[in-house]
Amino acid sequence: MDVESDSETSEDSRYNGVFSAIEKVRKHEYPSESGHWGSPYPHLTNDQLDEKLDVVKTLCTSLLPAIKRQLTAFLNSLDLSEHSDNPCPNVESTVSILSEMSDTVGETISAAETLVWEPPLPEPRHDRHLKELKHFRYTRILRITRAVIHGNLLNLLPDFSLLMIFWDRQENLNDITSQLKSANLISTVSWRAANIRNLIDAVVRQSTLSDLAILQETWQDTRQNTHKMLKTLFKVINGTYLDSSGRVNWNEQDGITKQEVKGLHRACSIQLAQSVIPVVKLARLFYGKLCNIAIHPIPFTLDRELSSAEYNMLLKTMDAFHATIHHLVAEIYLIDESDQNIVPHIRSLRQITLHPMSTLEQALLALAFHIAPSHADDTDRRRAALQRDFKACFFSAERYARRCLLESPQSR
Repeated sequence: MDVESDSETSEDSRYNGVFSAIEKVRKHEYPSESGHWGSPYPHLTNDQLDEKLDVVKTLCTSLLPAIKRQLTAFLNSLDLSEHSDNPCPNVESTVSILSEMSDTVGETISAAETLVWEPPLPEPRHDRHLKELKHFRYTRILRITRAVIHGNLLNLLPDFSLLMIFWDRQENLNDITSQLKSANLISTVSWRAANIRNLIDAVVRQSTLSDLAILQETWQDTRQNTHKMLKTLFKVINGTYLDSSGRVNWNEQDGITKQEVKGLHRACSIQLAQSVIPVVKLARLFYGKLCNIAIHPIPFTLDRELSSAEYNMLLKTMDAFHATIHHLVAEIYLIDESDQNIVPHIRSLRQITLHPMSTLEQALLALAFHIAPSHADDTDRRRAALQRDFKACFFSAERYARRCLLESPQSR
């Protein structure tokens, strides 16, 4: 959306001060993710990183919460709920809030640059003792902060400018097209604002989270994704997947030959979906057990001296299990949708049938290698019992799912 060209047509707008304040905020540039991170130091101590730890604390407890408060105040100053009557009741207040926000965004970016560019920088393979300043922890803060500013806030403000331009043109307020466009912009603004709040809450919350708890937030998203897969597979079995995806119903559009071909494909996809469902259920159960600590607390945590390199490799290994299931299910979707030759998809399925099981086994082994008792003073006997219970809990389920796949038609 070209905000500048629209604002040029409203030189006498009562919102010009707001437009200028918005542009002042938007001039800030967040450091690029591909920017120069400098040379890491392999043998840093926590004392050597005191200044950076202060920056992290300031970012999480002061700057980002301030942006959240300022965003809320900005929304309230515009009074979006009654935009048709009095969209901006206090222009001076709005400009003042945006001026404060610009200063805070500038300080936030300066803090991020300090963490990214100024030495000393921790080395991911040698940061196991650095606690909050482990490489993966503070880079996660930086990624989320970038999403707050670069991915949401700086894209949200132009939508506000467009809204005010609509409101300023009083003759268009009763036009249905303008009303719909304004409503869509308000919806987008509200969504971005909610997303910003959630992202900031995630950063603030991180200081209270263990390494495992950060992983569990990722696994919660993965679990929800496997639940969506299950719902779609059941739609395939019930014959409602194509209808719900908005595709053409072949039974109404094509001749008997294509109907028969489609019937065969659907029968095949139903059989395949039925055979894969136990594996997807296992994935949902697996990630659910790992992340659903409120209902069923897991009796272990991650090794407190896990380095960032080890942590990232563990995350990659755990994600591979979900990725292979996604690939398997995607092939079934393609078979169900297709009215063409499905032999390549069948061949692909046969090649990847046992991939979920091998990646699950690798994930379990990697996780088992890095777990530790929840309490640091646990004895060696309790450590041995922990490994035994872990294997009994997860590997028995893995063997069940492997048996389901071996008995499925695509494995033959």
